[in-house]
Amino acid sequence: MNIVVSRECQVKTNDLVAFATKEFLKAKGQDYGYIYGLDNDNNIVFYIAFILKKKLTFCLAEFQTSVVCLDYGRLEEKYSFLNNAIKLLGEVHNVDFICQNPAYAIFDYYPENAIYTYFGSYICDLTNTEDELWKGVHSKHRNVIRKAIKNGIEIKINKTHIEQIYEIIKETQERSCHGFISLEKFEAMKKGLADKMDFIAAYQGDILQGCAVIVHDKKSAYYLFGGSCTKTFPGALNLLHWQAMLYYKENGLTQYDFVGARLSDHVSAKLHGIQRFKERFGGNLHKGLLWKYIYKPHKYMIYKFINFIRTHRWEVDAIDEEHITDI
Repeated sequence: MNIVVSRECQVKTNDLVAFATKEFLKAKGQDYGYIYGLDNDNNIVFYIAFILKKKLTFCLAEFQTSVVCLDYGRLEEKYSFLNNAIKLLGEVHNVDFICQNPAYAIFDYYPENAIYTYFGSYICDLTNTEDELWKGVHSKHRNVIRKAIKNGIEIKINKTHIEQIYEIIKETQERSCHGFISLEKFEAMKKGLADKMDFIAAYQGDILQGCAVIVHDKKSAYYLFGGSCTKTFPGALNLLHWQAMLYYKENGLTQYDFVGARLSDHVSAKLHGIQRFKERFGGNLHKGLLWKYIYKPHKYMIYKFINFIRTHRWEVDAIDEEHITDI
């Protein structure tokens, strides 16, 4: 198999997952590209989309998709493609390390010598009938959804100004001591993805209760970002996701992905509550892996130390947190 790293997207539109579109990659980073596995006739068998981040003297890569297979007759070559793709990426772009993959890009395999942890995502099957989907929803979710409807909670799709969506997500992240991307990057992401990125919001009267930012392709809808006010009306967010599931079902999509679920027993009480919220919509738990790959350990440690000096805290990702709790 011939492996190529290229900035050009050579994949047909119908074969592109949402996070491999040039519009999304441009919004995530100015420098991006694709790694292709080609057969003897130069047909694409596999591809991975990535972005590059250049900070000071460091070059970081971040994969935005897992390995996407376009020829299922060669699925068994997926693992060897991943290992060779990582080797070539390091050589072509002189990468120092590959960051942990995002929660929307869960891998089935981890490459040789990678640092990894198990991770998952709850995915609802929208090919089920509405009645089947409703039966799959936990009784407590169903009860609060009925209550929200009775109390006049209204779900609006793409009718809320982007600034309002941004502010409530940013405030939600700050309450959990997390940062969020700038408004400019958020606007660029929306501009690039256009109708592939939806804003779904829950209102009680004129008061915004919460929102979900959903990115979708022809097959799947992904819950990318979410936010809520400090005192959300009971059932508002439950109704939001239920209506979102029905909306994407009506538009012919087959999956609603809640994006992200820890598989260990070490999660905090707050994180456990978020995961239980997702689980109770009746989706199947898809299990996979998060991983990172360090080409140059000395530069990786220097990068982390510089970041500590700048922020006064050690930067940790989900992989680090899982490894710490295992000690």
